[in-house]
Amino acid sequence: MQTSHRWIGLVLLLLFIAFIYLSLVLLSPPKAVPESADVQVFSAQRALKHLEIIAKEPHSSGTPAHEKVKNYLLKYCRSMGLEVSLHDATGLREFPGLVLVGRTQNIIARLKGTQSQKTILVMSHYDSQPNTPGAADDGAGIAAMLESIRALKAGPPLKHDVVFLMTDLEEVGLLGAEAYVNQLLKPKDVGILLNFESRGNSGVSFTFEVSDQNGWLMREFAKAAQYPFANSLAYEIYKLMPNDSDFTMFKDTGISGLNAAFIEGFSYYHSPEDTPENINLGSVQHHGTHMLGLIRHFGQLSLSQTKASDAIFFNLIGTWLVLYPASWDWALILLTTILFGVVMVIGLRKKRIQWADFFWGLWYFIDVIGLALGLTYLLHLTIPALYPHYSNFYASNFYNATDYLYTLLGFGILAFMVIFGRLARKRQPESLSLGAIMLLVVMMYLIKIFLQTGAFIVYIPLLAVFTVYLILFGLGIQHKENPLFYAFSQWLAALPMLGIWVPFVYIFFVVFSWDIPYAAVLMIVLMTPLFINSLSLIPKLWIEGLGLFLVLLGLVLGHLHAAYTPQKPLQSNLFYALDLDNSTAHWVSMQKNRDAWNQQYLQQKEKSTLSEFFGAERKVWKNTAPALPSAGSTLIILQDTMIAQQRKLTLRVMPSSETNTLELRFPPKTKIIKVNERQINEDTTEGNVRLRFYAPPQEGLELICEIPLENQMEITVFDRKMGLPVSLMAHPVPKEFIPAPNYYSHVTLLKKSVSL
Repeated sequence: MQTSHRWIGLVLLLLFIAFIYLSLVLLSPPKAVPESADVQVFSAQRALKHLEIIAKEPHSSGTPAHEKVKNYLLKYCRSMGLEVSLHDATGLREFPGLVLVGRTQNIIARLKGTQSQKTILVMSHYDSQPNTPGAADDGAGIAAMLESIRALKAGPPLKHDVVFLMTDLEEVGLLGAEAYVNQLLKPKDVGILLNFESRGNSGVSFTFEVSDQNGWLMREFAKAAQYPFANSLAYEIYKLMPNDSDFTMFKDTGISGLNAAFIEGFSYYHSPEDTPENINLGSVQHHGTHMLGLIRHFGQLSLSQTKASDAIFFNLIGTWLVLYPASWDWALILLTTILFGVVMVIGLRKKRIQWADFFWGLWYFIDVIGLALGLTYLLHLTIPALYPHYSNFYASNFYNATDYLYTLLGFGILAFMVIFGRLARKRQPESLSLGAIMLLVVMMYLIKIFLQTGAFIVYIPLLAVFTVYLILFGLGIQHKENPLFYAFSQWLAALPMLGIWVPFVYIFFVVFSWDIPYAAVLMIVLMTPLFINSLSLIPKLWIEGLGLFLVLLGLVLGHLHAAYTPQKPLQSNLFYALDLDNSTAHWVSMQKNRDAWNQQYLQQKEKSTLSEFFGAERKVWKNTAPALPSAGSTLIILQDTMIAQQRKLTLRVMPSSETNTLELRFPPKTKIIKVNERQINEDTTEGNVRLRFYAPPQEGLELICEIPLENQMEITVFDRKMGLPVSLMAHPVPKEFIPAPNYYSHVTLLKKSVSL
C-alpha cells in the first residue's frame, strides 16, 4: 500500500472513530439549570430540593414514609393554588391464578386553564419499592411535576386544564393507574397523556412508547421538545417485552399520549442507592424541560383532534429528529430495493462486481455474525463465572457493565477482520460488500413484517450507501486511482448507519446487559458490510490492533471496577420466613449465588425447596432460624351461607401490626367474587388461586368467595412486613452491602393457616 494511501486510511479510520464518539456524546442529557435561572424556566437544582424530601427514605405504599411523601405533595400542590383531591380507592388487576389488589391513594392536582375544553394529563408515580428511596424511580418524575407547576404558575395561563396525576401502587402492578382509569377517567375529557418514568438514574429522557395513530402527536412533539429523543423501532421492540408502566393502563382508552424515561445507570434501579446524591441532575433537567415544554405547547393547541396516521421517527444524530408518515415506508423500502438492483446491474456491466465474490460476501458475512456471537457466548459464560456477584443485580448489570461494551465492540471488529480482512483479502471488496448488504436488504423486509415501523433502521443507511455506489460506478472512481475521493465517499456512506445504529448498540446493551448481550453484538456486526471497501485503504493491522485493544480495554476496565465497595455496594437478598402453624422459621434467599454476607445465615451448600411458602417448583437458599413469637393477620367470618354444593363466605381480613402486604391462598376451585367494592371478573376456579393485597388498611379488607364443599375449608394467610427481625441479626449488614430489590428482600414473612 502506498504511503499516501496509508495516511488517507489513517484519517478515514480516525474519522470513523470520531463520528462514533460524537454519536455517543450527543446521546447525553442537557446540563442542569441552576436555581438562579428565570422563574419561568425549569431548573433541576430547584427540583432537587423537592427530590431530597420525596426520596429521603424508602416509601413503598402503606408505610409511614409513604404517608409523609403523600402529605408533602398534597401540601405543596395546595400551596400553589391547584385544585387537589385524594383518590382513595381499591386498585385491582386479575391474572390466571392471581388477583392483585391494593389500597391506592392517588393524588390529583388540577391547574385550571382559561377555557377548560380538554385536559392535559401528566402522570408519574410517587410510591417506591420497599428498599429504595426511589429518587429516579419515580421521584424524578414527581419532582419534575412540582417544579413544572411552579414554572407554569409563574408564566402566562394555558388554554387547557392540566391534571397532575401522582399515582400510587405502580410498583406492585399499576394498581393506582388501574383504579383511576376504572373509577374516575373520562377519556373524552382528556386531550393528551404524558407519562414520565425511569429505569436507572441517568441518561436522556427517551420517548420509548407512544399511542396508536400517533402522526399528529409526534409532529407536535417534534415542535415542542427542546431535546427530542424518540424512536419508533424502540417502541416496536418495547411492545414485545414483558415490561409495562402506568401508561399501559391507558392504552385501551383511545387517549393520545407518550411515555418517556431515562434508562442508564440500571444498576441503581430499585436499589437503596437510588438516592438524590446519585441521580444525574442532567437527566432530571431533561425530564423537566421535556415535561414543561410539552405542557406549554399542547396547553395552547386545539386538542379536539389528536389522531392521525402513524409516523416513523428516529434521531439521525443527537437531537436531530427525523419524522415522516408511516405510509411512506413501503415506497422507501421498494426504492431501496430498486437502487440495489440498479447498483448491481451497473456494477456487473462495468465489471466492478463479480458474481462469485458477491456470493462469497454473503457467506462471509454470515460467518462474521456467527463468529462474533460465538465469542460473545464464551464471554457470557466466563464473566459470570469469574465475578459471580454480578448476578445479584438485575440482568447481572453491575456498576461496571458498560465497560464490557468495549470488549463486545472489539469482538465485532476482530470477527470482521478475521473473515473479511484475512480470509477474503484476495477477493474484490465491492462485490463482497454488496453480497453482505444483500442480507441487510432481506432483513429490511423481515423487520417490516414483524416490527412494522422499524425498517427505517436498514433502508435509511442503505439509501445513502447505494447513492454513493451509483456515484462511484457512474464516475468510474476506484480506490487506487482516486483514494482521497474514494475514502471520503466511504465515510459519507457510513454516516447515516453510524448515526442511527451506534446509539442503538449502546441502548441495547444498557437495556439487556448480560441477560442478552447478543443484541448489541449483532447490531455491531450488522454494520460491518459498510466498512469492507475501506479495507482497501486502511492497513489491516491498524484495525486488528484497534479490535484487540478494545477487547483488552473492556476486560481490564471491567476487572478494575469489579469490586464492590461502600461507594458501590453489593445488593444482597435475605428474608426471614416464620411458619406460625409449626413454630418453625428459616433464613431464606432467592438470589442465584450466596454472597459473603448472607452466607453467614445460609450454610447450605445447595439450594432446596421451601414448599410451605413457595411450593415445590422454586428452589432457594435456606437455613433454620429461631422462631420468634408473632401473630399473623386474622380472618373474621361475617356471613356464611350454603348454595348448592358451594359455601359462600363473606370475610373480613384484619392485617396484623406493620403488615405491608397480605396474600391469601385459597383451596382449589375457589371463586373469588368481590374484594372491597371491586367485582372480580376473572374465573378463579381453575386450579389454586391467590389474592395479594398491598398496603392493607388497618380496618381490614372485605372479600366474598365461594368454596366447593368437597374442599378442605382452609385458607393460608401470608403477612409480609418490612425489615428483618433485629433481635436475630447476629451479623449486621456491612457498609459494602445493601438490600437487593424485590418484595422478598429484607422482609419478614409470616405464614398461618386458618380453618373456616
